[in-house]
Amino acid sequence: MRPLSFRTRLWVGHVVVLGLMLAIAALGADWALRRVILGRVDDEILALAHTEAAALKDDPTIPLRILEITPGPPSFARLDKLVQIADLDGRVAARSASLGSSRLPTPPDLLGRLRAGEIAYGTVTSFAEPIRMVSMPAAR
Repeated sequence: MRPLSFRTRLWVGHVVVLGLMLAIAALGADWALRRVILGRVDDEILALAHTEAAALKDDPTIPLRILEITPGPPSFARLDKLVQIADLDGRVAARSASLGSSRLPTPPDLLGRLRAGEIAYGTVTSFAEPIRMVSMPAAR
């Protein structure tokens, strides 16, 4: 077998470099897009969490309740709002009807972060599809 000509080696080199550049650009664009979308989702769920926390503070004498979203028509795509109110020991005090019998996780490390006053984000993978979650301390 005879060695490849200079033109062939140059062409193969260009194709490999171009392929690497395209792969790096695609991975970078994917990473940036994921960060932007995840940031927007996090902003939206934090706004919902603040709304729920404000509702808790309105009148501490009434029992805990969740601000429910009325279901829309089945053909209308919307985000379900899954809300769970738990104390700092992980005991659930109230939950939205959209959760059904499911429960959002309250692991000990999350409870420790909440006791320290932190707002924590996470992704729950135990449902049919991944769900983005925000946990925040709220005084009643």
